[in-house]
Amino acid sequence: MEGSIRLSANDRKTLIKVYRGSGPANVARRAHVLLLLAEGWSYRQIMSGLFASSELVASVRSRFERGGVAAVLGTEPDGSSLMSV
Repeated sequence: MEGSIRLSANDRKTLIKVYRGSGPANVARRAHVLLLLAEGWSYRQIMSGLFASSELVASVRSRFERGGVAAVLGTEPDGSSLMSV
């Protein structure tokens, strides 16, 4: 799919661990959205399936494009924390 997100095996494993873990729900939700984007789901499918806003889906994609999985999970590569969605 044109413009789809590609994850390494390690990134996928990390996201699944976060999604299935007992950490903060908002972080697990972002991990789930990114996993679905990587599977080729459209924004509309994700919004419908997860009852998510288009803003959340766009934010997850933007974070990933800007800083990879670390940015989506809320930790920038330099270790600083992100506080929003």
